[in-house]
Amino acid sequence: MREVALACALAGASPLAAAVKAPPAPAAIPLHACSAAERGEWRFVREEQLGIQARARSGGGWVGLTAATDGFHDWAPFDDFKTTVCGDLMVFDTFEPTREKKLLRFLPEIPEHDWNIILIPTGESVFDERFKLATRLMERGHEGDLEVCFDRDHPCFEAEVTPPAELLKANTAGRWLSACRLGQTVCVFGPWVGDGGHGHRPEIHPAERIWWRDGDRMRLVFVQDASQRFADRRQFQWKWGQTEPGSWHPWATPGLEGEFRIAFEARKGSRVPFRIDQLLDGNTRHVEHPVPAGDLSFPLGPGGDAGTVRVALGLGARSDRLELDPSKLDVALVDVCDRGDGTLQGFLALGDKAGYRYQEGEGFDAFEVALPPFLESRTPGEPGHAESRADRPREALHASVRIVASEQATHDAEAESVPRILDVLLQAVMEKPQAMPTVEKETAQREIVEKMTARPAGVDVGYARRFKLSARPHYDGPRGERMEHAVDGANREDLQRLLAAAPAPVPERVAWTVRVRDLTSPGRSPGPVRFQCKRRLLIDDECVLELPAPAEGGPPEEVLGVTATAWLLDGASNPIPAVTFVGAAIAPGGDVAQQEVGLASHFLRATKSDSAEKVFAWLSDACSAGSELSRRARSPNEARPDSSDLGPYRREYYARMLRHGVSLATVDGRITLDELRQFVGMAEAFGDLPPLSRLPPPPRAK
Repeated sequence: MREVALACALAGASPLAAAVKAPPAPAAIPLHACSAAERGEWRFVREEQLGIQARARSGGGWVGLTAATDGFHDWAPFDDFKTTVCGDLMVFDTFEPTREKKLLRFLPEIPEHDWNIILIPTGESVFDERFKLATRLMERGHEGDLEVCFDRDHPCFEAEVTPPAELLKANTAGRWLSACRLGQTVCVFGPWVGDGGHGHRPEIHPAERIWWRDGDRMRLVFVQDASQRFADRRQFQWKWGQTEPGSWHPWATPGLEGEFRIAFEARKGSRVPFRIDQLLDGNTRHVEHPVPAGDLSFPLGPGGDAGTVRVALGLGARSDRLELDPSKLDVALVDVCDRGDGTLQGFLALGDKAGYRYQEGEGFDAFEVALPPFLESRTPGEPGHAESRADRPREALHASVRIVASEQATHDAEAESVPRILDVLLQAVMEKPQAMPTVEKETAQREIVEKMTARPAGVDVGYARRFKLSARPHYDGPRGERMEHAVDGANREDLQRLLAAAPAPVPERVAWTVRVRDLTSPGRSPGPVRFQCKRRLLIDDECVLELPAPAEGGPPEEVLGVTATAWLLDGASNPIPAVTFVGAAIAPGGDVAQQEVGLASHFLRATKSDSAEKVFAWLSDACSAGSELSRRARSPNEARPDSSDLGPYRREYYARMLRHGVSLATVDGRITLDELRQFVGMAEAFGDLPPLSRLPPPPRAK
């Protein structure tokens, strides 16, 4: 009030006159007839996202193709847009390396204290589909890097963020989001990426907005990542031969801006009450359209004859503020429409902005919202519907094998032979079932092969007759990170001691099965194959595969396919089980720790800056609507979900994830037979979407 009085004195006016000039109350909200798309999106948010929708503002929702990197590993985007995924909370914990690693305690504190939110995406939903598609884009041999919940029955994914210290402490003290909520539905919003430190397994990272139901209220948390990994353009240096649009900025840039949209519905002429309490905030900033007061009334329709939405803003008991700061909140009604049956629907948008351009300047906002009653009572996301999973044993050690295959002494295929080689590779790809209807499948596949080999669009092909195959044991679970250090350092004694403490069987040898076949002339013997192995950590874990030399004269057009399978054996030649429960006897039977990769003597070259775009354009011809696939993959606008017809929404991310997958695959300079098989399958599925109930499961940790 002192500031107001001073301003008034300078202007020759009284404080009372200045108060009259306060921002006006909200004007009446005009109504229009709800379109089918508006009805469908509202219903999707209500039924699939706990009635809450997260959005970025000021271009902050655009992720693009550029990956973030911290100098050690990268986070490569799977989608152009920040994404929402909802699922059952299976694990919640925090990671603070300075406290948890003894060596780091003597160094300056590392600005990392992560929330690790492990979710199983809602089954038979678009979230489940997006997760399963992303797992196909992981690096080969890294299925063991997938998060796996509960006896390996449910592959799951991690939403990760480093909250500012104040928010971290408040969440711990208030037990807002904790292990007490296991089994409850939680939704997260942020970049949908592959973590390069774990075979590019899918993650939401950083998780920018998080929400869940807390009794009869909703908890909404907006957080700017404080790890200092995603806020500066210099941390985004991995590009795919293209330039991001001018509106692009780092994913957690200072001044991060966005909103929660809260769905509501009401009968015409009624009064809709909202109560929003700001539990805690830090380093929030002034918004462009601040609210005029803490008690708002939004008239609906001309003169408010269609009803009123009343919003009461307050402070939670744990807030450090003495009074609400309306200048840092933006509250508005959006997409309010008349259904034509005597009811209205719409969203209350709660916008905010956080973060400054200096260390420890990251911001956050946390709210508790009392929702008005819906016309049909329903309380999705309450604890209990997944408790049977949460009660199952969790202390399990997961073992798998990671095969790394690399071509040795590669050469370029001659240009005139490329169409014939591509024809052979595509025929081999079509041998395995793809996600497309069985009716006229053979005819459709033949048309795809004909189109793609007739116009290879500048796609280059390389070949090799020598491969290096390395098989490493891989462990997830208790002390898994220490086991991985022992594996990486070939320290057998440490690995043996760590496994004995579990107790878990100790691998001694890698067993291999290698199958080579002639893809150019099926049925013909490929000739003698040489396969020799030696020991690095385990017996026979480093191998060299030499394929038969081509016939004398002319380019080596005979394409050979290779299937290599590796599994672990203990000292008595017994297979190592994929799961060992800590502190329990080893159960016989079940899956064993193994891995399979598919290779070919020929592969797609991707050594030029435009290789990814050329290969994507070529793959676009794999479906009848090739131009439509390319258009949707490059669209600067994201389709909105529509519960009555999810087809356009699903097709868009099939297209975008295919383009991102191709870009990711070209980093190592080639696209292998396994990768080509996956990409062609995604292109086919773009045209003929499989039912959500029949989606192929993600790869298991083998």
